[in-house]
Amino acid sequence: MKYLEISGEKYGSDDLASYAATKLSEIGVSSFQSIQVNTQKNQIAICFDDEEDALVACVIAGSPNRTRSKIFQSSDATAFLLSLYNIADQPGFC
Repeated sequence: MKYLEISGEKYGSDDLASYAATKLSEIGVSSFQSIQVNTQKNQIAICFDDEEDALVACVIAGSPNRTRSKIFQSSDATAFLLSLYNIADQPGFC
C-alpha cells in the first residue's frame, strides 16, 4: 500500500478519506456521498449531493473551476488536505 507523507507522518487512503470527512463536517460541508483518495497518484475525488458544497471544495483547493458539477477532483490531495486543515483550524470553526 502506498502512503502520502504529510508533515513527516504517513497516511493511507482510508485515513485521509476519514480525515477529509471529519474536517469537511467541522466547517459545515456535510453533503458528501463518497470521498476517494488515491495515495499513489496524490489525487482526491469527493462526490457531493449539493453543487454548492462541491464549489466550496474548489475554493478550499484554490481552484478557479466553476463547473456545475457535484464532483470535486484534485490532482494534489496533499495540498487540498492541508488547506482544509488550515481552514477548519480557524477560529469560528471549532
